[in-house]
Amino acid sequence: MILNKKSASYEYLSALCLKGWRIMTQTRSASPSFANLVLSFSLLISASCSVKEPEDMTPKPYMCSGAPATCLQISSGWTFEGIAATFAQSGADPWIIRLDDGRYRLYQRISIDEPSAWEGIASWISTSGLSFQQETGYRFQGYTLFQHCIVRNPDGSYRMYWLDQKQGWVNNIANKAIKSALSTDGGWTFTLETGERLTYSGTGYEVNGIVSCRVLLLPNGSFRMYYHAISDYDRILSALSPDGLNFTREEGVRLDRLCPPETRFGGVTPVIDAHGIVHVFAQAVRCADNYVNPQAGIFEGTTNDGLVVNIAAVPFVQGYSKDGTTSNSVHPEDFTVVQTTQGLRVYFVLYGSGSNGIIPETALYSVINSSIK
Repeated sequence: MILNKKSASYEYLSALCLKGWRIMTQTRSASPSFANLVLSFSLLISASCSVKEPEDMTPKPYMCSGAPATCLQISSGWTFEGIAATFAQSGADPWIIRLDDGRYRLYQRISIDEPSAWEGIASWISTSGLSFQQETGYRFQGYTLFQHCIVRNPDGSYRMYWLDQKQGWVNNIANKAIKSALSTDGGWTFTLETGERLTYSGTGYEVNGIVSCRVLLLPNGSFRMYYHAISDYDRILSALSPDGLNFTREEGVRLDRLCPPETRFGGVTPVIDAHGIVHVFAQAVRCADNYVNPQAGIFEGTTNDGLVVNIAAVPFVQGYSKDGTTSNSVHPEDFTVVQTTQGLRVYFVLYGSGSNGIIPETALYSVINSSIK
């Protein structure tokens, strides 16, 4: 959800500021709560977006007028695969899991009733992970099921986590709790679970609330949650759980901002690959300081202990500007990562910046690292 861009310059990044916390505007069903989120978050990121471009700002936005297949900048080791799924109805927050039978299920948040912010999790199925067909009905319904993620439990059940926005806002900036629902029929039907998986502390790094989370099943059967905590800016913290229900916070910060004065991370997603290596993917901006020599896009990181995360110097997927300006740029975000039999695959949605706003979330693209399988 945050930025992403290629060897973008400040000019490109300022376009991302314009989109910034669009997390839920045009492409996220426009409900009153969504508009409220964007308004409140705009206060938090105002410092980033008011930064002036340094005189020596390089590089400039990468310009390419072709299709994503030729214009997206993909790092060595990764291969662009094209469109994996298209959607008749604009949704949000794609998430893909590999089922026990080898198929892949894609979950996406769809608006059912915009005025009340009532939403459903729709699903698509695929045998290859490259071509998805929509399934009937909804897997779950609820109020603003923001930034959901789904994890397979050791007993074969699946648990969905999402940010609960029904309880309102903390200081008009972020939210209060992570909720969950459980599926015991192969990820087909989810039932709301009582209580909260994590509730904001109201102190320290969480003084202004929490945002979304991602949960990883560890080899020892426990779970680690990576979540966004908001104080003066956004940091990634973590919490451990023996059962996926009761989480205890861990000391320290897992990821701090990579480009002062950035105030926001995009998605941060952990995954264990076929070789047992823990990757932490992040949508972010890296720079020396004050947006000097920025690199923006989807970054790959690794961690040996789950606590110290090492993020690559450059993103492995970066976007582009169609005409060299901020008003006509394309950048990847809303990504989801899956270990497949063909390799480690990362799916993402493409967005645009500038006066035309974001590109509707009607197509899902993918890249793959075929050496990781």
